[in-house]
Amino acid sequence: MQLTFAFLYAEDHIKYGTKTDAFIYVAVNAHWEEHFELPIVPKGMKWHLAAEAYGKAYTAGREPVAKDQHRITLGSRSTAILITR
Repeated sequence: MQLTFAFLYAEDHIKYGTKTDAFIYVAVNAHWEEHFELPIVPKGMKWHLAAEAYGKAYTAGREPVAKDQHRITLGSRSTAILITR
């Protein structure tokens, strides 16, 4: 039984008339063990932690850069939302 899932929203800057592409990644861990690898993003972009488990959210534009750009330690029964810049 799979107890984790994630989804990625990708926004093409040309199609939507924005300056850059945008990515939002939502990771949900319903398992009792820690999990999660992050998707690879285009060169020059980095994952930033927008919100994490138990209601901790960061001010827009001040989200901290994820320490590891390849993996996030997502504790048991928790969720994280990451964005790129």
